[in-house]
Amino acid sequence: MHSWFTVIFTFLDNHNIIYLFGTFLMWSEARASRIRQDEPHIQMYIEPDEKKPHLFKLIVENLGPAPVYNLKIKVNHHGLVAIDGRGLEELTIFNRQIPVLGIQRKLRTVLIAFPESQNRASRKINFQAEYQRRDGKIRKQRFDFDIALYEDVRTEKDPI
Repeated sequence: MHSWFTVIFTFLDNHNIIYLFGTFLMWSEARASRIRQDEPHIQMYIEPDEKKPHLFKLIVENLGPAPVYNLKIKVNHHGLVAIDGRGLEELTIFNRQIPVLGIQRKLRTVLIAFPESQNRASRKINFQAEYQRRDGKIRKQRFDFDIALYEDVRTEKDPI
């Protein structure tokens, strides 16, 4: 048995073991980097309109280096209504699949007027985005917002 250890350690001395370990680390980092290069990154946020700060827009943005395919957005609005009085779930963006959202592209839609037309108790809203990557894998993301946080928000052009 002692001779096997001698053969193994003669073949794989300390330098070879370190080299092997370093090669594995570089390979795993290169693999993770290739995956990141092909991963879309969806971001959703709500912001007041620049000219009419009582109107709030939903912005859906692909910040990743790859396009998003078959994007579907669902809304859970807890009683909030759109600016035309419809339920938010009736807006087109929540009823249609978006075939492609390209790299660094944005979608914008006006959601609600605030705070006059909204019930003070129902100010939470969340969105669920479901989409496909280039390789066909399906991803889901959830975005939660509390509209009450924006109640006192003013744009740079608003008087104080």
